[in-house]
Amino acid sequence: MRIVKVEIKTEISGLSPFIMGDLGQFVVLAGENGSGKTRLLKMLEENAKFRKNKACGNKLDEFINISYTDNKGSLIEEDVVITGLSISNYSHSDLPLQPASDFPPYVINVSKNNLQDPKCNFGQTAQEALLYLTRLSRYEHDEMQIFNEQYCKPLLGYPLECGERNEPLLFGYPISELSKKPLSPGQKYLLRLCVALNCNVIPKDGILFLDEPETHLHPKVLLNLFDKLKNMVNLGQIWIATHSIELISHFWHSDVWYMIRDEHQKCSAKPMGSKSKEILQEILGDEIKRYHLHQFVTSPDIFVINAFAVECLCHSKVVQEAKENDPTASQARGQIQKDDIIVDYGAGKGRFLESYYSCYDRLEINYYAYDEPERSEEDGKNIADCCIATMRKYGISADNYYKGTECFEALVSVIPEKANKVLLINVLHEINPNQWEETFKKINRLLNNDGYLVIVEREELTVGEKPSDSGFFVLQKESLCVLFACKPIDFETISHPNESKKVVTHIIPKRLLECINKKTVKGAIDKIKEIAEAKIRRLKEQTAESSWERGVALAFWSHQFINAYLFNSR
Repeated sequence: MRIVKVEIKTEISGLSPFIMGDLGQFVVLAGENGSGKTRLLKMLEENAKFRKNKACGNKLDEFINISYTDNKGSLIEEDVVITGLSISNYSHSDLPLQPASDFPPYVINVSKNNLQDPKCNFGQTAQEALLYLTRLSRYEHDEMQIFNEQYCKPLLGYPLECGERNEPLLFGYPISELSKKPLSPGQKYLLRLCVALNCNVIPKDGILFLDEPETHLHPKVLLNLFDKLKNMVNLGQIWIATHSIELISHFWHSDVWYMIRDEHQKCSAKPMGSKSKEILQEILGDEIKRYHLHQFVTSPDIFVINAFAVECLCHSKVVQEAKENDPTASQARGQIQKDDIIVDYGAGKGRFLESYYSCYDRLEINYYAYDEPERSEEDGKNIADCCIATMRKYGISADNYYKGTECFEALVSVIPEKANKVLLINVLHEINPNQWEETFKKINRLLNNDGYLVIVEREELTVGEKPSDSGFFVLQKESLCVLFACKPIDFETISHPNESKKVVTHIIPKRLLECINKKTVKGAIDKIKEIAEAKIRRLKEQTAESSWERGVALAFWSHQFINAYLFNSR
């Protein structure tokens, strides 16, 4: 039997007039606190109990009209008593479990009959559950196996077991001790539900009411529970009031009704239907909150691809936090010798310096920091202050910090062609290719004849970036060869010993910096596009399961390809 239509004819208990029609096996009521979900369930339950004994005379009749159908789907007339109507309320109730040790064997033996009695309600399962489990363990092992497979293991996560002398065990404890153990409210509720489901306490054609069943329950268990209920109450109906997004999403849109409270605190219901966006906005809030939920529940590869794409629309952030095991900084440390004159080009907030001086085997160096101007004066001052503070922390004068074109000339006057190493740590991919020629000429003016440019980059970015309107460009060994018009043997490339870090260091001798020009820049971008296309094809040809690693790789190489294509097509 089912309720197929509910009509609130006039205001009652804060509910304004509304109609709910074409109701099916499940009716899900969603809405914020105080929107009338529980009030509506109580009214329906009260009406159903009345119609089971009388056809008319209910005090609610002047306010509410409820239509029922029988097991064949035929409408039941309003003046007919529905004698076979079964109503159950399986909402949470923290009743104590009655220990089996308090009762003689006879009471344990009749526990199953008591649970199968049509008059048995959910409250009685607290009294009978442990008695029934004791009966299963002692006398009915075949039924216990069915109970475990169908309900106990899927919902509780543990099977009912037999201990010494067929003493039942659950959660590793004898049943006789369960009433004293600190079982969670969720475990008690599920235990009682398992017993009720196994003993058919819930009739196939009954009407079941559940108010916020997600309370104390793990989302996966909650959904498993409703899959069980769907098969059990196939001729009846289940009414659910819930705040659970995962539960709401488990049903068809036509099953969901949203309870709303207007500015006058009057409540009504409207179908979710095709208005899921409005409902989600009411439940979760603005678009950002809905986006976060969507990203959280999607598969790892899709999540990272979407996140990477969004990040590529945002300007890059300067990283300050440094760790002793920072893979990019550790790669640069390996190229430094005692008393080297080092220029940290694109020093940012001093991440490399912090990492270098946190290392126990560091060498004394002559450190200089250089940075290009930031997009905003405020950001630039903050970044400069952080870097200077780090320098002072390790006894380096703030005079060794330079920023902008004019200051660069001052830096050149201090160390003209004297630097042993110029470091580009996680910086080159952020520099617009239009500026590559100028940047490398500036670096060339700093290095001595035996000096090196040390480029440290991740082979694949794990976070999207928009360092400029052209996006990012990560140069591989092949593309650097094109950029500097050289062969692979002309400079050394060192990969991080931990392959999973995907960090690589290129040690470029000064003489190669003079080879760069507009033609080699264009060629390097073409090589980036070629490599990216090959990587994308290889990823798409793979048959491995989706994963975060594959998702981020596809996102990175796709954006590499797009950025390179757009840059050279201008």
